[in-house]
Amino acid sequence: MRPVLRVMLVDDHGFVRAAIVQAIDGHDLEVVAEATSAEEAFDRALEVRPDILLVDIDLPGIDGVEVTSRLRESHPEVRVVVITAFQAPSVMARAVKAGASGYVMKTDLADTLVGAITMAMSGNMVLPAGRLAP
Repeated sequence: MRPVLRVMLVDDHGFVRAAIVQAIDGHDLEVVAEATSAEEAFDRALEVRPDILLVDIDLPGIDGVEVTSRLRESHPEVRVVVITAFQAPSVMARAVKAGASGYVMKTDLADTLVGAITMAMSGNMVLPAGRLAP
């Protein structure tokens, strides 16, 4: 039996968070915390110590790239998968440079998100259109 991975979800839209929770349910993943802003994410991450963080790029105030950078700096063991509607290469590059292990479009299927989480936890990087980088 595989261990259940502890997931923290950061997105300011309740509907999106609920859809993601439903999408990953039953895949040896447990959402242990949710946050709607960067500030809340920093506090909650310290409290729950997730294995993986799913973070939206477009957050109020501090954006998801900065959340990624700060959390990876303070908690290098936490993997980050960005979930976003932005497919611009420049945004993707910023997220990867900040320490993201994956970049998943919100329009992708649930299996894509689950696969990206699994790959990130294995030390691989997942980018849109199935591109995989070491």
